[in-house]
Amino acid sequence: MKTPFKSSCIYDNPQICPDIHKNSSKVTIHSNKCVLIENFKSILFVSTNEISIKTKMFTIHIQGNNLTIDYYTSYEIKISGNICNIKYDSN
Repeated sequence: MKTPFKSSCIYDNPQICPDIHKNSSKVTIHSNKCVLIENFKSILFVSTNEISIKTKMFTIHIQGNNLTIDYYTSYEIKISGNICNIKYDSN
């Protein structure tokens, strides 16, 4: 039986999924309660009203109320709370 898909993965094409490259970051927003940032460099600032994260290309400012960092690893960070604003600044 022949499979309908080619043996190469769709993610092998950089035009389809550029976030898999180490030069970019992936930001996933779930409603206004949770933000997951993959491939970040460092945490710049933390308070209950604002958290700033540095990536290779941007500084991401997350503003809201009762913000907390649920967890972070060397690759990703999860921020929860009542998120009101997400702002990107060029590095």
